[in-house]
Amino acid sequence: MSLACHGLSIGHGSRTLCSDIDMALSGGDIVCLLGANGCGKTTLFKTLLGLMPPLAGEIQLCGQALSTLGRAQIARSLAYVPQQHAPPFPYSVAEVVLMARAAHLPVFAQPGKADYLAVNDALLQLGIGDLKHHDYSRLSGGQRQLVLIARALAQKTPFIILDEPTASLDFGNEAIVLNQVQALGRQAADQNRGIILSTHDPDQAFALDARVLLMHAGRVIADGAAHSVLTSAALSQAYGTSIAVERTASGRMVCLPG
Repeated sequence: MSLACHGLSIGHGSRTLCSDIDMALSGGDIVCLLGANGCGKTTLFKTLLGLMPPLAGEIQLCGQALSTLGRAQIARSLAYVPQQHAPPFPYSVAEVVLMARAAHLPVFAQPGKADYLAVNDALLQLGIGDLKHHDYSRLSGGQRQLVLIARALAQKTPFIILDEPTASLDFGNEAIVLNQVQALGRQAADQNRGIILSTHDPDQAFALDARVLLMHAGRVIADGAAHSVLTSAALSQAYGTSIAVERTASGRMVCLPG
């Protein structure tokens, strides 16, 4: 199973945000997108999901051109965790997660035992089984993000795309969600699942020991292991301000204002 793009250009209409993107994601891989606001991270995700057409280049999903696949086929391979989600109705947590199973059901079919089991397993894996019957719209921001990650797990796809999963969360909720994302990263190889996420925090790329695509000024300026490519020079260029990369006494890599 693989998700790959070759010579990909993304953008809106005639406006190109980023060009010549080459990326290959296989089971067990973790890729982290980094870059300033407006560099095209969310647009890249929407293009990979088939929600926006590429301006140039090609995307292949499991060896087939993405443009030739139907929505159900794509949904059985790619699960998406958005930055935020506001439901139109007061669904329960279980109902929100159960929506992921639609990709595996024929039209008009009702969920079965396997679908409900997938929901329970996903909620338990993320430690939120006790929220199963709660009103999703009344949860905290961090709890809602965990539910969305559970929904992605219940979809049982070989790839998960997470768009800034800790955005707009307070420190406590950010730590809870990041811990679960790190757990997914550790499990990626064992479960043969590929993960691609975007973030504004380079420290998260270090924590995940991810491969990094660093985006700036319409191109990818660095591509490789976080510990190799996330240098002070590269980050300062990408974000337009001086950034220092340091190793703490415990061995952890952190980024600080220069």
